[in-house]
Amino acid sequence: QKWPFKFNLMQQAISEKFIINLSDTLDVSCIFPENSKIFNLLFLNFNECNSYLLIHRNYSTSNKESCSNSLELGTKSQKAYKLNPFFITGFFDAEGSFILSLIKDSKYKTGWGVNLTFSVVLHKKDLVLLESIKLALGEIGNISNYVNGIQFRIRSKSELKILIKFLDEFSLITQKRVDYLNLKEAFEIYSNKLHLTFEGLEKLFEIKAILNKDISQFSYTKEALNKKLINNIKPIVRAVVVDQIIKSSHWLAGFTSGDGGFYIQIQGNKVSLKFYISQHQRDKALLESFISYLGCGRIVISNALNVFVVTKLIDIEEKFIPFFKNYSSHGIKSLDFQDFCEATRLIKAKEHLTQEGLNKIKEIKEKMIRNRLLGDNNKDSDYHSPKIKQSTINLFKRNYSSMYTFKVKILLNLNNSQVTKALYSQVGTSETIRLLNINTNSNYKYKKLKEWLAGLIDGDGCFQLSKKGYASLEITMDIRDEHALQIIKNIYGGSIKLRSGANALRYRLHHKSGLLKLINDINGLIRNSNRLVQLKKICDKYQINFIYPEELIYENGWFSGLFDSDGTVTINKTNTQLSISVSQKTSELLLPLVKLYGGYIYIDNGNNKSFKWYITKREDILNLVEYFKNHPSRSAKKNRLHLIPKFYDLKDIKAHKAISGTYLEKSWNYFYKKWLNYENNFSL
Repeated sequence: QKWPFKFNLMQQAISEKFIINLSDTLDVSCIFPENSKIFNLLFLNFNECNSYLLIHRNYSTSNKESCSNSLELGTKSQKAYKLNPFFITGFFDAEGSFILSLIKDSKYKTGWGVNLTFSVVLHKKDLVLLESIKLALGEIGNISNYVNGIQFRIRSKSELKILIKFLDEFSLITQKRVDYLNLKEAFEIYSNKLHLTFEGLEKLFEIKAILNKDISQFSYTKEALNKKLINNIKPIVRAVVVDQIIKSSHWLAGFTSGDGGFYIQIQGNKVSLKFYISQHQRDKALLESFISYLGCGRIVISNALNVFVVTKLIDIEEKFIPFFKNYSSHGIKSLDFQDFCEATRLIKAKEHLTQEGLNKIKEIKEKMIRNRLLGDNNKDSDYHSPKIKQSTINLFKRNYSSMYTFKVKILLNLNNSQVTKALYSQVGTSETIRLLNINTNSNYKYKKLKEWLAGLIDGDGCFQLSKKGYASLEITMDIRDEHALQIIKNIYGGSIKLRSGANALRYRLHHKSGLLKLINDINGLIRNSNRLVQLKKICDKYQINFIYPEELIYENGWFSGLFDSDGTVTINKTNTQLSISVSQKTSELLLPLVKLYGGYIYIDNGNNKSFKWYITKREDILNLVEYFKNHPSRSAKKNRLHLIPKFYDLKDIKAHKAISGTYLEKSWNYFYKKWLNYENNFSL
């Protein structure tokens, strides 16, 4: 036995939680009579090797409560999954986060407090999975609401000790193991109260830096400088996990439940299936091991991501599906897998070649989208309900496609952070949460998306009506903004092509159904007088009631679209002053910005005379950063917007004036390099 438990034989009762590793030999009959409730409970799943069973109630030989209730959770309709410990480790490799927080606190001698946290964030529909993990670990940690999902969190010293013991025995194998080992070292410092000394605190600062991948990324504060900690902190080279050996098939099932994805592609009557797992290039060797482990699949490399994919029908049918039927995934992904299996069956039977069979597969594809996107207001029985808003389906129906433009390959799918972050600007959450932000407030967020689109069209778009009466829309953007145009294409259709002789892309929409949908979406939101004239002509052609816009308000996503088309974020090299600006040929669209967002307007007498709205005050800029959290930029400019708080943190401690060779100067150089190089960032 590997987990301690106690029996009170005098009272024939188990009075506290315990976990038994059933892979160990345990002769229960010599302790309890065969007809006792305790024996039956222990024997319940004895034949499931390498699994854990949690008993968390008081049982005795006279207790008449059914042992089958022992795993019931907060809901009567669902019970906890029986999880293999390697499944849990695999899931943690995919979704777990190790966090070390250093907090200024005057009650400590060093002036700093320490918080250590392990966290998993999922969608609310995976509550049972998190509760099952909590049970399997011995009821440690707590589960609470987190943004649009739920969070499983372990923070107390006693519970972290249990987690460490578990992960020492059932090791992580991705590069996340490095974070675990660093947190474990921090835990030892904390447990031995060495964090109350400056030497211990310096070590924690070093660990904190390596948890953020590189010491130069750590933002040192004024307080840290006053304590003269920075000069004593030594740079640490981040370790690399080399022996990434899958010790159990249950690990792969858990990893898939976190980071795996299932996709059905339909083009005409041609149907193809795809399973994929994407990871940072640091875990390329691990993904390559999946090929030999499963006997199928290949690796697709795209910038910083490596993607393991299985696409051959014979591999899916004969290798992939049998494996995951033996080693089940859990949570929302299990529903996707069931639908994936049904689609495979239909294709194998060639039913997709008939209209009836093709419609069935289309329904399955929509079910898979709903499994991922529906919020908790929908009952579990509605997972596969045929009722779902068409706008949501249209928004995500092209959730996994690939394209080549200017020798840059970008995978576009629901697991693609450029798509999901561009829509909802959620950073630092798990893959599940990133895909599930369109739930109970999907209509609100889709409204903001339409407002953004109107602003983008006002800046970079043009409605056209040819002499022959053909209507179209064109939007031209920098090649860096390909993912923004792809979002529009995914909703309305159309095409994206590289403009000859320019580092720019042109999006063109002329298909009638897509154009009519777009017009209905942005009608009443367009503000540019030239664009209004163009739009009205097309509305008249299609007999659509033309709507003039209402007065612009602060909480409107239109400005984020205008910023993506004609805005800039710059740092003046002379005085290190940050500014945000928007340029226009007239002041018409800029005047409301002064009232809503501050700043002023001046005439730029450059090569092309224009009006420029301009803000430099820190308060105005930070207020605008908050605006973009609710109304996200979807262009490459969002990379600089995300760096603005870091800029002010570093400037406050005069990092831009730091002495050459110091860590402070390295922090500034690292930041400024990211600032200058953002335009080359095509990472997924």
